[in-house]
Amino acid sequence: MPPEFEHDSFKSLVNLRKHGLTLADAEKLWLDPHGQYGPSRCTHGEHRYQITAQREGKLWTCIFTLRQGRLRLISCRRAWTKESRAYFRRRA
Repeated sequence: MPPEFEHDSFKSLVNLRKHGLTLADAEKLWLDPHGQYGPSRCTHGEHRYQITAQREGKLWTCIFTLRQGRLRLISCRRAWTKESRAYFRRRA
């Protein structure tokens, strides 16, 4: 069963302007069979995680948390060099 997503509509527009991708579009990152998950950080007592995955030939990193059984997307940006290297190294 695919995960259920949620996000803040305003933050999605901010993410589009800042990084070129809406949070709704970022949901497609979970379709990458090579997507790599890991911890991000703990903010205000809330654990955050990240996925680094490809979408339309570009590598992205999305920060998310778990809320009431759903993945709440917080932000999504192009993957940093370190994240890109780790992604392709693990795929090899």
